[in-house]
Amino acid sequence: MDTNNWVIFRALLLLIAVVGLAGCGADWFPETSSSSASAPTAFTFASRSSVSLGTQTQSDTVTLSGFTNSLTVSVSGGDSEYSINGGTFTSTAGTILPNQTLRVQHTSASTSSTSTTTTVTVGTYTTTFTSITASS
Repeated sequence: MDTNNWVIFRALLLLIAVVGLAGCGADWFPETSSSSASAPTAFTFASRSSVSLGTQTQSDTVTLSGFTNSLTVSVSGGDSEYSINGGTFTSTAGTILPNQTLRVQHTSASTSSTSTTTTVTVGTYTTTFTSITASS
């Protein structure tokens, strides 16, 4: 084999090796995006039923995860409020960090067998908390 053929042969071997390795699942160019999740891991608040008329009703407490940077938290619906890590309840939008807890509250309906719903938004994730007053 002369020198030119040897160079071509080595180049072909190298090409075959690269193509073969490219298909083996190796991550040659991993993503370098610095963005983080825009929503927490999905969570829900259990509904409360048979609650008294016109009373402050609170959800269970949930611990948020699945994101790395702070996310905006807000509530809507009547006199809805939220609390982070057992702090003061507020209706003003704020921010929440990973592994902090979240709880919501609202005043139940003033009529029997009526539901009241709070909509909770954390980042791009939205869920609800509902209370249903007792029947008369």
